[in-house]
Amino acid sequence: MLDLALTSDGNTALAASTDRSVSVFDLRGSGLCCTIGTLTHPATPSCVVCPDVSNSSQVMTGSYDGVARLWDLRSMRSSVASFRVWEGMKILDVDWVGDTLCVGGEGGVEIWRISQGERISAAA
Repeated sequence: MLDLALTSDGNTALAASTDRSVSVFDLRGSGLCCTIGTLTHPATPSCVVCPDVSNSSQVMTGSYDGVARLWDLRSMRSSVASFRVWEGMKILDVDWVGDTLCVGGEGGVEIWRISQGERISAAA
């Protein structure tokens, strides 16, 4: 596993893996014997973050292809939205507060406004 995250209600755990997936676990059961879903990526997902908001079903992932993806855990077939942060450089970490996403990686640090899918600040 490359990264782990818990939803704000503590009922769901997410684990980013080198097999190009993020496994989703329901913690309300008696064990972690199987996942309740998988978020499949075209490249290795390096990080996953859940917003610090109650009753949110959304998560954000960053991956080695330089793309940040927004997912809805109620429908895990594909990402809801995505945006390329860097071409040919890895995203190594993401943090999410409100409508603001901070992305760090091989290309430096960038701050994005999620609702508009646009960069608002960058530092190399």
